Amino acid sequence: DSRGEGYAFLWNTEKFILLKDENGNDIYPRIWRNYKTNIEDGMIRLIREPCVGRFITKDRKAEIRLITTHIVYGKPKDDNLSVELDFGSIKMRQNEFKILAGQIYPRVSQYAKDVNCTAPYTIILGDYNLNLRQSASSSPYVPEIACFDSRGRLLEEAENGDFVIRTVQTELSTLKTDTDELANNYDHFSYDISLDKKGVTGHAGAIDAIKQGNSDSSFNTYRSDVSDHLPVYIEINV
Repeated sequence: DSRGEGYAFLWNTEKFILLKDENGNDIYPRIWRNYKTNIEDGMIRLIREPCVGRFITKDRKAEIRLITTHIVYGKPKDDNLSVELDFGSIKMRQNEFKILAGQIYPRVSQYAKDVNCTAPYTIILGDYNLNLRQSASSSPYVPEIACFDSRGRLLEEAENGDFVIRTVQTELSTLKTDTDELANNYDHFSYDISLDKKGVTGHAGAIDAIKQGNSDSSFNTYRSDVSDHLPVYIEINV
């Protein structure tokens, strides 16, 4: 849109391939817009709808489904919204996580209409603008464990038949603007807790790209020319 923001996937074509549809065409990453809203609960359309990419590993024939997101930071002005909201930006961030984890995640992870579809590893990833408590960062927080019912509603505790989403990556990954220090733990990965048994229990963390850059690189140069975030990673055993 006019903000010039977007999503992209880069992958090693020697290790990963795209899925094929019923006509033999590659299934390229696409923006996901299929979810419900509930104005009374403050569940409005996402400010930045996520991009979904699906990849097959060549050696093990496992499918990895990635839902990349950038959760809203500041609440937009009311004249930029389709409805008037009586809550602030923190509640709006948490509501966006509920839509991503409670609605979009199960639809993406359970989709099984493709030819030769394999059991997928599905992961949400991106800038949540929410911290995990384990990082020792301040609020606003994203829950480490979030339980949802079959309609995508967040529950206080897990019940039979509900699905549970785990969020990981507790290292600081955003850069402060006035000093050469890290600020928040905003960048995460979230996935169905049942995937723990399939190997999504590998390490997750941040990469110190500033130190790994050129010898003349610096904190301020990285922040101004590259990003105000460090890259984050997760290891998956397939």
